[in-house]
Amino acid sequence: MFTNRILLVDDEPWSLLALNASFEWEAFNFHVAAQTSNPFEALELLKTGNFHIAFVDIRMPGMTGLELIQAAKAAHIETDFIITSGYADFSYAQEALRYGVFDYLLKPIKSEVTQPLLEKLSLHMAKKRLQGDAARYDLLWKDEITVMEAFSIPSEMSLYGEWQVIECHDIHLEPAWQQELSAQSHVWKLVISNNSTVYIIN
Repeated sequence: MFTNRILLVDDEPWSLLALNASFEWEAFNFHVAAQTSNPFEALELLKTGNFHIAFVDIRMPGMTGLELIQAAKAAHIETDFIITSGYADFSYAQEALRYGVFDYLLKPIKSEVTQPLLEKLSLHMAKKRLQGDAARYDLLWKDEITVMEAFSIPSEMSLYGEWQVIECHDIHLEPAWQQELSAQSHVWKLVISNNSTVYIIN
């Protein structure tokens, strides 16, 4: 099961604790992979490309949440952003929407909004992944990018030149296949439609 990696950014440590505890992350295949109270550190973390979603406080010293998002967009970082704020000011929300944020949450975050948000976010990420995988597969099929480029594979792995492609249509993999695939050192998965999955194995 694919897990969406979350980054939490807030200059107040207690807010990070509250944010972490407010959501049932694992129930919707999310994982808080990192958290920081420093927006400059957050930008460096985002540049690694390892985070699918970032929850960002709107007011932080040195760099506001909106400035952080703007810097991430300028660096072509594809992370989706959710703004958190203790200020019920429509102008803040309006500006956040102009930056293309996924949602705007008021602190303290109420329990009744957490599950609907994760459900909406989970659906959004599934659609985004499906579109991205299909586009990547199309480029591979047309031989416009290499497997190494498609999956950002470290250059030291270029020594391993043999690739096997397994395409599955309208079926679920048998448990034995699942175990064999999970045991492989280097497996990349592309979901190219609702009923078609491609596994590329080194």
